[in-house]
Amino acid sequence: MALTDALLASLLGWTILNGGFGQPGPVPMPTVVFAEMPRPEIAGLYTRETMTVRLEPDCRDRFTSRCRAILVHELVHHLYAVTGRTRKCHQDEEKTAYLIQYKWLLENAPAVLGSVALDPITFMFATECVEDY
Repeated sequence: MALTDALLASLLGWTILNGGFGQPGPVPMPTVVFAEMPRPEIAGLYTRETMTVRLEPDCRDRFTSRCRAILVHELVHHLYAVTGRTRKCHQDEEKTAYLIQYKWLLENAPAVLGSVALDPITFMFATECVEDY
């Protein structure tokens, strides 16, 4: 199954509702592209300036539950950008993205958790705001 506009809209709607991003008026849809990532451990990226989600090429033709979970994570970044939701630091936004992604996985694809979710130590270091000294 490939990513369709209807599936993108459905996942965006789910992320809005489950991430507390409700706002008056429509939310612009991001552009989704499939391209190589800068490092092998990165599966998705969001670019605020162009409202573009970049997913790994494997997701182009086989839009699996793993790909959907990665997209949900990137949609959180999109929603932060377009709704003006504030954050303490980038890691604070990353924490929200991982938690919403984890909720989507638990509800929709628990068998995929091991291939997407972070281990607790990595999650802690990736999502804690670091103060400048």
